[in-house]
Formats: sequence, structure tokens, C-alpha cells
Amino acid sequence: MKKIALKSLIYTAVIGMCMATSCNDDGKTELKSVDVTNAELKAVLLQKGFVFNAEGLLLVDEKVTAVTTLDLSGCDLSDASGLDVFPNLTEVNLANNKFGFVFDFSVLPASITGVDLTGNEIYEYPGLVSVEVQENGDETVTTLHKLTKLYLPESARHNCDEIVYFYTENKTADVKIQNAQGTLAAYNTLREVPDERLRTYFQENFPSLFDKDNRDMINIANRIFRADEASRGIAFDQIPNATTTVENVEGVQYIVMHPSWKGTAIGITSKTLCELPYLKVKPNVSGLGLVRVTIGYFNLAEAKSITTLNLDEVPIIEHIDLSASTLFGQRGVVVESNIGGSTILVNNCPELKTIVLPQKAKCGFFIRYTNLPLLEEINLSHFSWIGTLGLGNLPGLKKLDYFIPDDGSYSSTSGSLYFVISAEIYAFPETKAFLDAYHEYCKQFSFGVTPRITAYRWTQHYQ
Repeated sequence: MKKIALKSLIYTAVIGMCMATSCNDDGKTELKSVDVTNAELKAVLLQKGFVFNAEGLLLVDEKVTAVTTLDLSGCDLSDASGLDVFPNLTEVNLANNKFGFVFDFSVLPASITGVDLTGNEIYEYPGLVSVEVQENGDETVTTLHKLTKLYLPESARHNCDEIVYFYTENKTADVKIQNAQGTLAAYNTLREVPDERLRTYFQENFPSLFDKDNRDMINIANRIFRADEASRGIAFDQIPNATTTVENVEGVQYIVMHPSWKGTAIGITSKTLCELPYLKVKPNVSGLGLVRVTIGYFNLAEAKSITTLNLDEVPIIEHIDLSASTLFGQRGVVVESNIGGSTILVNNCPELKTIVLPQKAKCGFFIRYTNLPLLEEINLSHFSWIGTLGLGNLPGLKKLDYFIPDDGSYSSTSGSLYFVISAEIYAFPETKAFLDAYHEYCKQFSFGVTPRITAYRWTQHYQ
């Protein structure tokens, strides 16, 4: 057996040397060279002593072909592509880098069977598995990247998708996850709901997701099979005295991002500022309301059904992009002009810079942007009908594009745009031009109690 193993080792080494060399016209042996297109990786390899030729190509020498494990920890990498230049690489340490919130396993060569991602803030792991859901709810899971070792950062505990599927389908793999202190431990699918009142609410409404042996813990590997349970929305006003008692919303993410949750509404209101590090809005969600919630990573890329968004006192968030929605403002004026019509209310988000609405949106029931000091642009030019429009206290606003009201649409509805602005919005030339042209469609309105803004009485100029 030892002789066979030795022969196999020699054969592998010879093949590796053949791959790394070629002959020129003179019959002389030359090293193969490859382009490392990932500039970040190229800089790291230069620092680690790998040889590049005058054209900047990596020489596939004995050092390159001998690499089976590669330590790239703490190298400030945000891109893991390009590792296929190492023909025999089987394990890579990518700990303590800067991969952002998403790590795509499809960029790694298939030869890699061990990956260390600890010390990164990663929530989503595309390219690890694929899931096909049948009409009856059955799931067919295919592992796309065969791993025998996967070490995960603490943030991976929020993932209810790729990691859970990989873990349950690859029981022999060495899967570990960091805890809050950074210590590695065996991965498991049990999750806490620290707030007792919130936990009771979830136990009553989503009993299938709680572990059969520990009824105080959600097991994110469980599935909801009852349709009425799976379709239940989350609304904290259903919890008695919720806004005065629920101060920790940990656990919400394990419901609303769970693969078998099909609810359409999420409403989270906290008495004091609380934290959801990660929230991905699923395609089934049509309404989302967050009050006094900090979100570190807010993913709306799959929010194709959302028609109502209400954010109030949501710090940190910098961008809102509803362009994935195929319904917002796109259901016709008859539907959009009634309760349930497309609504976006954004107030007191101090870091918010951009709001993007679907380009196909034509009708909006209620649009209000208030107390957003860093918001730079508002584009409503693709709309033809808006029921209520409120803009106030937007000191960072640089560009403001109004819409052209459609006479037929207003004639078939209330005939009016309830228009409320603060004084600095009236000072925009675009506002004055809009009112000069269309003030007959508009009625004075107030901001109400929540934004705490004094409405500018623009009607005084159009007596």
C-alpha cells in the first residue's frame, strides 16, 4: 500500500510539473504564465513572493503547483476570484477580510474543499447550494460546491437559507461557526428569542419552527407545513402592550427569512431603538413597516411584491431600492387610488442618501419623504398620478423631478393631489414650476403628527 501511495504521489507531481511547463520553438522548457485578473489577489500574491513576469503574468512554477493550502487571512480582500491559478489548491483561509455582506462560492475553483470565512461580516452565501421547490412544497437540494470543511463568521447565524441547506445535506462536513466572542464551535440550527413576550407571540403563531426538545428555541431547520401558519404576517400590535414591552426583536429574522414562511406583512415597532443586523425581504412580502429599528444589511433585491414601505427612525440605512417590485405603482389608477394602493413613507432616517422607485411605477397612493438630511435626489418623473405627496425637511436635496399629472387619471379618481411641503421645498424652482402648471390639481394638506414639520401654505400664492 505504501508503494502504491508513493507511485501516486510521484505521478501527481510529474503531472503538475508538465502542466506548469511548455516548450518553445528551440525546444527549451518555459514556465506557463497565467493572468491574475483579480487586482487585490495579485497584490497579495506579490507580497507573498509569487513570481510574475515582465507582462504581469503569474509564472506557474513549482511554488504555485505545490500549493494545496493557502493562507489569505487578513489581506483586506473583497473579491475571492482568481484562485484557479493554483491547480492543486484544496483549502483556503479567507478569515478577517472585507467580503461585505455576500460571499459567492461560485468564484471558487471546484478543487477547493475547505474554506475559512471567520472574521467577516457575511450574511448570504450564493453558489453553495441550489434549491428547487415543487408545487407540493417538497424541496430538492443540490450542493453546488462540495466542501468537507466550512468555518463561518458569527453573522452566518442569521442565514436561514444556504447555510442551513448545506449543513443538513452534508452531515459529514466539518462546519463550525464563531460565537459573539469569536470562538469557534460546532454549527447548529437552534436560535434564541431573548424577549419573553416576543417569544410567546412566536410560539403561539409559529409553533412549527420551535425545537421539539427545547421549546424556547427556534430551530431554523424545521419547516412549516400548515398553510394558515405559514401565511401569518408579523405585526407587533397584535402583542398586548408590545411597544412598551418588546425591546429586543432578535428572532424576527428567523421567521421572516425562513424558506417556509409565506406571510405578506411585516410590522415591527419598538419602544426603544433595537437592532436587526440583517433583513432580506422575500418575494411574498407586500407590506413592511419598521419603527425604531437599526438594520445593518437591508436587502430588497427580491422584494418583487412590495407595495407598502413605512420606515421611521431607522438609522444606518443608506439606500432604499424598490426597483425589483413588479407591483409598486403598477396596478392601475383604480387600484392604486384606494386603501392598499402603493405607499412609501420614510421619516427620520439620518443616513439615507438614495430612494429608488420602479421605473414602471405610474400611480402612487401616498408618497412622503420627511426629515432625511442626506437624501440627495427625488425622481417622480415616471408617475402620472399620486394621491398624496409630502416632502419636508430635506436639507441635502440637490435634484427634484416632479411628475406630469394625467388629466384623465385625476378626473376618474378624487380629482386632487393632496400636496404638502415644507418651506425649503417650496423654494425649489422645480416646485414653483410644478405648482404654476398644475396647482388646480392640488389641495393643501398637513404632515400630521409623526414628521413634526410645519407645512408651508403654498396656496397663498394661488388665490
